[in-house]
Amino acid sequence: MPKPDPTAKPNTSDAVERLYVFWLAGTLLLFVILIVTIFFMRGALHRQTMTINQQTEAISALATRLAKLEHALADKASLPQARTAAPGATPPPKPSNDPQPSQRPETTTAAPRLDRETVDTLLNKALKSGDVLPFALADFAAATALLEQVRDAGATADLSGPTWERLAIVAQLLNKSATAEGWAEQARLLNHSPRHYYELSARTLLAQGQPESALRFAQMLFDSASSAPPTDAGARTLATAQLLLAEVYLARDRLDKAAAVIDGMAAPAALFPADQLRFGQICVALERWNDLEQTLAALGSPPPELIMSRDFLRAVWLTHAGQLAEAVAILDYLAEECPEDYDVQTWRGVALLKAQQFAAAQQTLDRAAQQTPARPEAWYWRAMLEIKTGRPAGAVDFLSNALAASARYAPAWEALGTLALNRGDVDAALESLQNAEKHMPGRAPTQFLIAVAHAKASRRDEAAQALRLAIQLDEAYLETARQTPVLQRLFDARTLDDFLPTAPTTQPVQDQPKEAATEKRQ
Repeated sequence: MPKPDPTAKPNTSDAVERLYVFWLAGTLLLFVILIVTIFFMRGALHRQTMTINQQTEAISALATRLAKLEHALADKASLPQARTAAPGATPPPKPSNDPQPSQRPETTTAAPRLDRETVDTLLNKALKSGDVLPFALADFAAATALLEQVRDAGATADLSGPTWERLAIVAQLLNKSATAEGWAEQARLLNHSPRHYYELSARTLLAQGQPESALRFAQMLFDSASSAPPTDAGARTLATAQLLLAEVYLARDRLDKAAAVIDGMAAPAALFPADQLRFGQICVALERWNDLEQTLAALGSPPPELIMSRDFLRAVWLTHAGQLAEAVAILDYLAEECPEDYDVQTWRGVALLKAQQFAAAQQTLDRAAQQTPARPEAWYWRAMLEIKTGRPAGAVDFLSNALAASARYAPAWEALGTLALNRGDVDAALESLQNAEKHMPGRAPTQFLIAVAHAKASRRDEAAQALRLAIQLDEAYLETARQTPVLQRLFDARTLDDFLPTAPTTQPVQDQPKEAATEKRQ
């Protein structure tokens, strides 16, 4: 094997060449990196410069718009304010939900003055009488344009109180409640009470499921109508206000307060036909059958669009009066026309129950209760069907459902009291009946059952007091008392006759002044 010559010299030229190549490649790489870095740095600086320029332009545009807005506000402030009823009175502040005044060029002059005739003409185009509510929009576009025109015009000194009220109604129908409040205040400042606006606002809020908010407007309508001169129109407005208050209290589940309001109604016959039907609905809810009968008699032949509502109330009264064949026929027809109507279905079930068509009644009441479980009536009558068919134990769950839907539903408490009496549990019966009396004072059935409970416990004085109240509230209970053995043992026929009112002019207990009745029912 040959050995290397230790005396030979290394070849250094190859190493130098390799070092030179490495240096040249590294230099080129650094140069490329520098070029790329400069390119990206330049792009970033360009983008940053463009951003700064855009922000500067936006700030300038905003400053220009602010200057124009200040100029427009100055123009608006220089216009004369609306006329008020008393010297020195100031108009209400502009509602908070109104938009800012529209932008105007610096050379724009103030908007032309709107006079009363022009606005009234525009109102006639925008508004019409409503089918359900007192007013409706006849032309949405015209109403919207009028709203903007009045808000932007600034000079409205020639508008009258009734015109301001109609403008408030338009604003309310357009869901501009703050604007509506401000324009209603303008009407009040001109000594005009905006009663139509109060009624529309209360009924709108009631339809939207806001009875607490509706109560304020219903009370304002009642206060305004109460202070009006005693004319035929004033009597109708007062009756309308009382009707609306009663509806609000019913929606708040305060049947006692609704009854107190109805007790004070002086002229329900003065109501318009549609309002008479609303009054009839309240009579059904409060079980005021005599008032319902009188309302139907006074109503006569209503307009065609109200016939179905009239027929429903008539069927309810026929059911109560025991004329079941005619009642079922009417309710069958209404159920076909309005299959989703809870009241129609429930009262059809009641009529079928009273006609002893138990299977059909059960099917109808079950459907109504499941369709609207948050209302107590169908649950209650379903419990009555259980009792009627000899299954009292099965009624308790349905009565619990009724009270879960409305703890103030007095008939359900009365039914629980009756079941307890039938078991011989007088204390439990009185507890349920006292709940019924607390939530709905002035009910003859409650007082009669309390009399029976006290009679079972041989408490003659307490039984006499309750029975007297029951007979004064409903004289039909005199005959019922004569046929009730536990009462016959305590009271002879002459004593029972003495429980009748002493004179025809004597008012029943529930027919007391509104203030006293309200105080008692708190």
